[in-house]
Amino acid sequence: MSKFVVLKSAGLGNRIKLYVSYLQRYDELLIEKEPDMHLFDNFQLCNKDEDIKIHPWTHSGWRLLVNEDEKSIVLSIKL
Repeated sequence: MSKFVVLKSAGLGNRIKLYVSYLQRYDELLIEKEPDMHLFDNFQLCNKDEDIKIHPWTHSGWRLLVNEDEKSIVLSIKL
């Protein structure tokens, strides 16, 4: 099972973007914000000092990640 650690993202909207982005790529997320445990089923609280040593991780972020196969769709959208 692949795990990813999401650390400290300021606002709830930014955290949700990170969560959705990484849930698409990993089976389980390890998070710092205890209240967010109720948002998705596959969240666990992280032990920051230990988990970042063994799993990939990110600091704050605000962008929704896009997979390679999705780029052409995103680039074709006209605002």
